[in-house]
Amino acid sequence: MAIKAFSTLHNPYTVNSCTKCQLQQQIKKRVKGMPLVKEKYRIIYEAFLGKPIRAYQWKILKQQILEANLPLTVDNLRFVAKCKKIAPRKAIVSDVLALVAQSGTDLRGELKGLVIKEYILAKRPSISRDKFYRAFRAAGISYRNETTYSIAELGEVLYKLFV
Repeated sequence: MAIKAFSTLHNPYTVNSCTKCQLQQQIKKRVKGMPLVKEKYRIIYEAFLGKPIRAYQWKILKQQILEANLPLTVDNLRFVAKCKKIAPRKAIVSDVLALVAQSGTDLRGELKGLVIKEYILAKRPSISRDKFYRAFRAAGISYRNETTYSIAELGEVLYKLFV
């Protein structure tokens, strides 16, 4: 009799244990498959980047952006995502972001290509001529000494050069 009582309690075909097992499986699936709550800035950055990033990557990136004294705005996140697309294998570093932000304040308005070239070579004299032209090509901009450029279109070029 003891065996019969034991088999009826743990019989998977009985209604009570079956629903109990199903509920436990559903709870496990929900706990495992529940997405983490993402910050809205991380979602915006992922949208501009075009792919998801891991939580620890976002934490490091957010620290670097804030250390560079850049607020978490849509424009700054778009800029950082474009920089990551231009130089995907390079880590985003707060020093470089700060240098690009400082360059944006130093160079205002529309500037001739020669002025920009002199400014960049004054900041980083070790930049070769080929790297200078490659940075413009990577951003999809052709460089000419007499062409005028706005600072908005040169942000990615400056990042590529200063990395």
